[in-house]
Amino acid sequence: MTKKELMKTRMLIPSLYQSVITETSSKEKTELVEKLKVTLKSYRNIKIHELVTRTDFEEILKMAAHYEELSSASVSYISRLSMYRSVIKEGIKASQRLQLFQQRARFLKDMATEKQKKVNAEFALVKSLAQRGDALYVKIFAIKKLVMKLEAEKEEVDINFQKIKGNLSRVLEEASQAYEEYHVVMRKWKEEKAAEEFSREAIESAGVVWVKFLSSL
Repeated sequence: MTKKELMKTRMLIPSLYQSVITETSSKEKTELVEKLKVTLKSYRNIKIHELVTRTDFEEILKMAAHYEELSSASVSYISRLSMYRSVIKEGIKASQRLQLFQQRARFLKDMATEKQKKVNAEFALVKSLAQRGDALYVKIFAIKKLVMKLEAEKEEVDINFQKIKGNLSRVLEEASQAYEEYHVVMRKWKEEKAAEEFSREAIESAGVVWVKFLSSL
């Protein structure tokens, strides 16, 4: 090999080495792009408002931006998505606050409804008690009139009781006297009855004697 050919060969070696490095780098780049593409496709079924609230959202954005850079995308969707990120997050927060307000409103409405039910119940109770009070007032007035009537009747009964009490003493005395007279009469009746029985027995005995006498003639 001539000196000139040797020099030419030495000049070609770096070029071949650089070509091999470029080819290897391109292959790794293609593999990385495909890997990123597969990973990013796994987020396809996730809604944007769910994606924004994920804790790994920043990593996903970096991954997507890296994919666009490696794939030399003509339009950077990720940069546009980054612009909407704050608006979307604020919208999600507003939606959450809206839900909280709606829940609070429902809670307060339910509470107000329950309070109104209690108010209605208390009002009905007050009305019922007022009507009952009116009815009781009428009853009390009627009872007072009845009490006055009963007191008059009681006074009359007391007067009659005193009269009957006096009559009862007199009747008891008369009854006691009548019982004494009754006992006297009964005692005499018993004495007369005993005498009558004794006389009848004597008559019967005398009759027997008389019959015997006649039988002996």
